[in-house]
Amino acid sequence: MRQALVRFLVDLAQRPSSFAKKLGWITLGMGTFLFLSPWLLGKGVRALGQGLAPFLGVIEGAVGILGLGAGLSIVGWVIAVQWRLGAGTPMPAAPTRKVVTSGPYALCRHPMYFAAVLYHLGFVTMTSGLGPGVAAAGGVAAFVVFYARTVEERELEARFGEEYRAYRARTPFLFPRGKDLWEVLRRVF
Repeated sequence: MRQALVRFLVDLAQRPSSFAKKLGWITLGMGTFLFLSPWLLGKGVRALGQGLAPFLGVIEGAVGILGLGAGLSIVGWVIAVQWRLGAGTPMPAAPTRKVVTSGPYALCRHPMYFAAVLYHLGFVTMTSGLGPGVAAAGGVAAFVVFYARTVEERELEARFGEEYRAYRARTPFLFPRGKDLWEVLRRVF
C-alpha cells in the first residue's frame, strides 16, 4: 500500500503543472490547512481543555497569536520558495521539479509540516484552549512524522535520488536546530 502510494506520487510529480493547476492546488491545500483541519482538531480535543484554570487566558492568547503568526509566515515563505526556486508547490499534484535546499529548507526538510504544527497549536489554542492546542499540535506532529517518513521521503528519494539523500543527511527532519529556530523566529517577527 505504502509503495503504491509512493509510486503514484512519483508518477503524479512527472506530469506538467500549469500556473492555473498550481494555483488551484495551493487554494485547495490552504483551505484545508487553514480552516478544515484546525476546526476539526479543535472540536475533537476541546473537551481536554475544559478543566484548565481561567488564568491561562493570557498564556493562551500569546501562544495562539505566536503559533498563528509563525505558522502562517512560514507557510508563505515555503510557498514562495517552492514556486520560485522549485517551479512547483507544496501539493503533490503540482510538486517542485528539483530539490529545494535554501530558505526554510535549509533549516529543516519539512518546514511546511513544521508550520502546520505551529499553526494548529495557535489556532486550536485560540479557539479551544491551551490543552486542546497542545494536543492538536501533537496529533499533527505525529501524523506528519508518520506520513513524511513512510511516504513523502521515499517519494522524494525515488524522484531525486542521491541529491535528496545528501540533503536528508545534512538537514534536520521536522524541527530546526536551536540556533536555526531562533533565526526563523527572528526573520518571521
